[in-house]
Amino acid sequence: MNAAQPFGVRARAQRAPRRAEPPRESGADAIPIRTRTRRVAPEWGIQEKIRDAERRYGMHDKTPPESSSYRVRDRVRAAAAESRRRRAEAHAASADERIPRRARDPVSALHRAAAPDPAGARAARKAKAGRRRHNARSLLFVLLLTGVFAVGVLAMVYKLIYVVSDITVEGASRYSEEEILSASGLAAGDNLYSFSSRRLASRVMLRCPYVADVGVERRAPSSVTLRVEEEAAVYYAEIYGEVRALSAGMRVLERTTAEEARARGLIRLCLPHIREAVAGRAIVFADERSARTIREVLGTLNASALRQRLSAVDCRNLYEVKMVSEGRFLLSFGGTDNMELKMKLACAVLEDEIFRTGIRASVDLTQIRSTSVVLDNQLDLDRYS
Repeated sequence: MNAAQPFGVRARAQRAPRRAEPPRESGADAIPIRTRTRRVAPEWGIQEKIRDAERRYGMHDKTPPESSSYRVRDRVRAAAAESRRRRAEAHAASADERIPRRARDPVSALHRAAAPDPAGARAARKAKAGRRRHNARSLLFVLLLTGVFAVGVLAMVYKLIYVVSDITVEGASRYSEEEILSASGLAAGDNLYSFSSRRLASRVMLRCPYVADVGVERRAPSSVTLRVEEEAAVYYAEIYGEVRALSAGMRVLERTTAEEARARGLIRLCLPHIREAVAGRAIVFADERSARTIREVLGTLNASALRQRLSAVDCRNLYEVKMVSEGRFLLSFGGTDNMELKMKLACAVLEDEIFRTGIRASVDLTQIRSTSVVLDNQLDLDRYS
């Protein structure tokens, strides 16, 4: 091929031989065929459009200019799409700064960029919150109504069905069934669960002092059983100028006399200052330490065989505890240390034959290793009787 010859599409078209088209019809009436020619925009028009697109959309294309108008149109459209995309990203970024950080996710950002409608979204959220509040109020109202109805039904059943009609008293020997029921305040027609077992027992113990405890057993729907535990008098003491019988637990039982108490075999107690003494309740001492020590001493004495041989116990001085056995022997225990061992030792000493002669004697148990016995018929024990 000769290098001086032009090449390209146009050059080949120029070199191609022109073939004349035969007429459609021969003769004088022949119609010539019209050929369609393609008009190509001049070079200056294409460059003008490219420069206009650069000015409008900020596009700088350094490719050589094309002669095709279709490629120019594609570039213009691409530039417009790029501009719209940049504006959408700018709007999404500004909207993303106005929402909380935890709500900034790629999906929601794309949604906001595609269809930004803050006012509509705010209205939708407000409507949704309103519906939730309405549903919550409706549910609360239904629950409240159901609860009120259930409480009403239970109250009706409670009032009509659980009514006391059968009351039984067991274990009472000193008091009759009528006295126990009168002291308890319980009567037929009361509700089965309308009274307190502890308060009922307290009322019975105050009005019937020999009752130590009352157990209440409810059997639905209408039966109640009172199990009474009684206790006996063990001691007596002079309290506020009156002689009162006392239980083993220092509960005040009833009023009596010294002669009657000795005839019943009760043990006299000489006690320190008393602050309160109410029938049916335990004695309250002025000094808490004295109360605790006396309870320990009497508790040890109640479990010892020595109690059966005693007639008096003097606890007015806790460092010189004394006891009188059989009205003839004075036992000096000193302090309250090792009381259980001292009581066992006293029982062993009183078994000696010397104490069977009927003479009076004083036994010193303050020292466990050196117990001494002094026989003295002049020993004054009347102050303990």
